[in-house]
Amino acid sequence: MNLNYKKHLRNPAWFRKRKTVLKRDGNRCVICGNNKELTVHHRQYHRSSITGKPVNAWEYNLKYLITLCRDCHREGHKNFKIKFK
Repeated sequence: MNLNYKKHLRNPAWFRKRKTVLKRDGNRCVICGNNKELTVHHRQYHRSSITGKPVNAWEYNLKYLITLCRDCHREGHKNFKIKFK
């Protein structure tokens, strides 16, 4: 993860969106049910149709965000390439 993306994820709008996703998913990984070291994963990445730049993490529709534990998140990125749409 590059430094700009880490800074991007410190935005208060992302913390609010992340909290919403965690609550919706019962504060558990949707794959294994773990409740430790949770992350919010983007099922796919989007670019603005106007600027072509990546959409801000907090602007995603909730259907594209899921709760994963750190291990399941890592495995997912290792096994599947996430598409830009």
